Amino acid sequence: MPALSPMSGTNSTNSTNSTNSTNSTNSTNSTNSTNSTDAFGFPGYSGTLPSPMLSAALDSSRQHTVNQRMIDDEQSLPPKDRPLHGKWTRTHQAAYLKRWDANTRFLLITTDLVSGLAFDESVPERIGVQTGGTEIAGFTRPPSQVFENQLQLVFDRMPERAERMGEILTQVAPQFAFWSSVCYLHPERNPKTLDLMYIALYFSMLVTQRVKHALACPRPSELSPHVQPIILPPTYSAWPSGHATEAYMFAKVMAALWNTDRTGKLQDAPVDIRVNQLFEQARRIADNRVIAGLHYPLDGFAGFVLASAMSDYFIARATGGGKVSVYAADGSKSPELLGNLRDSPATAFTNPALGSAFSRSAEAATPVPASTLLAWMWGEAQSELNYL
Repeated sequence: MPALSPMSGTNSTNSTNSTNSTNSTNSTNSTNSTNSTDAFGFPGYSGTLPSPMLSAALDSSRQHTVNQRMIDDEQSLPPKDRPLHGKWTRTHQAAYLKRWDANTRFLLITTDLVSGLAFDESVPERIGVQTGGTEIAGFTRPPSQVFENQLQLVFDRMPERAERMGEILTQVAPQFAFWSSVCYLHPERNPKTLDLMYIALYFSMLVTQRVKHALACPRPSELSPHVQPIILPPTYSAWPSGHATEAYMFAKVMAALWNTDRTGKLQDAPVDIRVNQLFEQARRIADNRVIAGLHYPLDGFAGFVLASAMSDYFIARATGGGKVSVYAADGSKSPELLGNLRDSPATAFTNPALGSAFSRSAEAATPVPASTLLAWMWGEAQSELNYL
């Protein structure tokens, strides 16, 4: 699972990335103190480390354009004639988000989403994701034999590495180029949509990491020295797959955006070839991680389950709240089937051969509350997509 750089579209740790927010030589770097054209378009005035010459020039300008008489005259003005009079007293206004920068919106909305969740680890080798005291997703660690059986499936896919190399390497970071090729998203025409999707992906990543940490399932290369992955395996554990979670999260949230009417009401989803294509991409992205030697096929199934639960929660909070389904990935059930799993992760709830290992049940007892912050961002994104 890649490290997301909020609102940047790139891997924040990539030192050679031309649009990397931490690249000290980047000509468009917002934190570069010597940058003459920072990301905000104000030469040398990024708000972080402006040049000393500019700071001195600004102070010199103030000294020669502002005097004490002007300050006294301003103080003597009646309140109604002062800037912002009567415009700043209202609180808790979601619409204020339009005044903040993308990173601030990202932090506010992500915090709002995560604060609605809790994690239950009271049962050994299991973790439950809860909201309002009710579980909406549960994950039970598969027995070690399941992963040992799955290892052979990883070996079987190794000959495909050369063919998939380009995809594997370019999909290390979030796969926006692949998704945008289907959705026709562009940072100039769909900035709020992309902001929303970054929030969705980062939120799903936070939950995925919590589940990974609790269950601590080993990577294939930890079980065998013959796997030899073609890229450096992440330091965190395998199950569920973060790439699968994020790819299916993107597909499900975009599908809901396309099926929300102009009043913000979620409609029954018709057959949409764009959604079908996003699901096909998600399957291949998850598959590529197996071929690369980083995951077992089973990891993608757990990622699909987690994406299903978190997208339900995310969409409900964005569209007025409501009850969501309860999901489970129980690796202790049907281990002999799980050990030979080869199907698409999207068949997790429909493939009878999988028994009861993966399930989607009735609505949770506790409704998910609406998020006014996320609803505002959802509406902005929807207006970009429903422009006709």
